[in-house]
Amino acid sequence: MADDVDWHSIGLTDQQAGIMRAVLAVRSKGLRSSPAELQRAYERASGQPIQKPNFFAQLKVLTEQSFLLKQEGEYFANLPALEKALDSRRQALEKEAEKLRSQSKNFKKLVDTAALQPSVPLVQYNSLESYFGQLADQLDDCEQFCSNSVFPWVCFSIIIASASGSMDYYNKVRALCGRKGVEVRYISAFNADYLVRLALRATHGNKSMALQECLKSLNNLRSMLKIFPNLHIHCIPGALNFHFVVMKPRDSEPRSLYLFIFGEPGDIQNGVIINSPRMAKDVYGMFEDESRKAINMRSPKAEAVYKKLEKEFRALLGGKR
Repeated sequence: MADDVDWHSIGLTDQQAGIMRAVLAVRSKGLRSSPAELQRAYERASGQPIQKPNFFAQLKVLTEQSFLLKQEGEYFANLPALEKALDSRRQALEKEAEKLRSQSKNFKKLVDTAALQPSVPLVQYNSLESYFGQLADQLDDCEQFCSNSVFPWVCFSIIIASASGSMDYYNKVRALCGRKGVEVRYISAFNADYLVRLALRATHGNKSMALQECLKSLNNLRSMLKIFPNLHIHCIPGALNFHFVVMKPRDSEPRSLYLFIFGEPGDIQNGVIINSPRMAKDVYGMFEDESRKAINMRSPKAEAVYKKLEKEFRALLGGKR
């Protein structure tokens, strides 16, 4: 049990922690906790020798700190003193945690201060890896995740997600599904060509395997909507002319807009992050408008979308490699 105690949390050094463990080990075996016995126990446990002058100096320090009590040539752990020290440390950490929570709230207010916002949007062009990394990092404080996507990435099969080069982002968005107090929302034109290209890349051109991955993604869409009430996916008749993500943080308004830059069809070359609360708010409003006009993929109307997509997948991938 002595190994379960974090002795460093109450300010003990490695040697002092080893001596405390030795005291408890010797006493638990019913042996006399004399200095000689403690030194042997310490060296057996640590696998390292300790010089007598240093050993006795550490015993003296621990006794002065009241962590050890000396009686008739033996040393005993002062359990009430240890408990008090741990409790004092816990209270100090709780105070620090409360300060950090308060500072976090104050910083959010600072970020939302209009006077401190840049007069023009700040634009960052990122490599694909850096872009997805920054996007994934922002998900931890997300209250609403909203995306206009060529195909809802959250339902990709694992193989297709890996081919997209965004596994960390993909996993974090999926983790948001079912998290209390968070909404994951997509609008999409469900571009079958895009998913087919990704599936072919993932399967090295094997049409039969690519078809199975596309159908698996379609089944994922159905099953995830059944499992996660906080996941909302809508189909829009025609694609919006840009692919974006906008997030609403907790206790705040959207601050940044994330755009995907496509090169060849189906290939995302890099990403752009636009730090502009006004632009993010406008796009968020557009997302709300489009969602109201779109087909809810939980509704009876969605059956026609599912059938159309399956038909398109089979037509595009019907042949063998």
